[in-house]
Amino acid sequence: MSSELNLCPGSLKTGYNGYSPRVVKDVFSGKTVNYNLELEDALRTHYLKIEKRKLQPADERGPLELVKGTDALNGDQLPANMHLTLQIAAQVFDIETVRNAMIFLNNGVPALVVRRIQQEGVRYIDFATLAGKQGEGNSPYQFSYAGMAELIDKQVPAAIAAKEKLFRQVVFNYLFTNGDAHLKKFGLVDTKGNGDWQLAPASEMYNTALHGDTRDMALLDGLYLKDHEKLSYKHYGYYAYDDLYQFGMRIGIVSFRVKRFLDQLLGAKDQVKDLVSRSFLREDLKQEYLRLYEDRHRRLSSSLSGLLKQG
Repeated sequence: MSSELNLCPGSLKTGYNGYSPRVVKDVFSGKTVNYNLELEDALRTHYLKIEKRKLQPADERGPLELVKGTDALNGDQLPANMHLTLQIAAQVFDIETVRNAMIFLNNGVPALVVRRIQQEGVRYIDFATLAGKQGEGNSPYQFSYAGMAELIDKQVPAAIAAKEKLFRQVVFNYLFTNGDAHLKKFGLVDTKGNGDWQLAPASEMYNTALHGDTRDMALLDGLYLKDHEKLSYKHYGYYAYDDLYQFGMRIGIVSFRVKRFLDQLLGAKDQVKDLVSRSFLREDLKQEYLRLYEDRHRRLSSSLSGLLKQG
């Protein structure tokens, strides 16, 4: 990767020839590091540590994790895809995400550095564990998002706040074609170890259709059991505005807050396009990312009841 970027490889904001001070603080604990990492693409470990202001391989799991490309369709573009999608979620829609930044291995191979929640006293549990979907024969895809909300009611003291975060993540994943948001991709975190659980920041958001997975929803029971039988879905043949609205209401979120976030999602096209244009995705995949986004935006803009047009 050229040393002349003119944008931050973390925030995608222009005017930087390296990581911005905010990204240095949030991702790299305030230590300035180079975005060109002198490590082979075949690096065995997936974890990094900072020693003398340099990123080095780590033998043990730590807060800094390296996400590399895969052998799947457009697999080399996975880090850039995930980075872009997480940045859109955080910057445009105020969805809490893990801190992350692009980095480049030898020969310019792109990778993503993610700061996971990993520190003393912090407890984490994923929804596959909460739902008893661990082990052979227990698929993390065999559930519903409303079922996840019920688990939040049982586990989280401030359940409404956590369910609102869940709602925002689920709808965002639909709009940005993340068809692999299964139970293991969501979790609860207790940062102080005192039982004050909350929904963990989103971590693995990306457009799965760029890699061949075009599913609407990862969970096989959808938003809730038999949601396909509702009038809106039966009319359109896909999840539209009314379906997501009813999902929010079903899990106990106040109607005006449901509608406000749905309307926010639909009103940010220019901001989304701007971030896509500055992303590290391959040029043809930038166009495909936007095409898929436009298609889901059209779906989400469909409202059989006319609810979308109401103030």
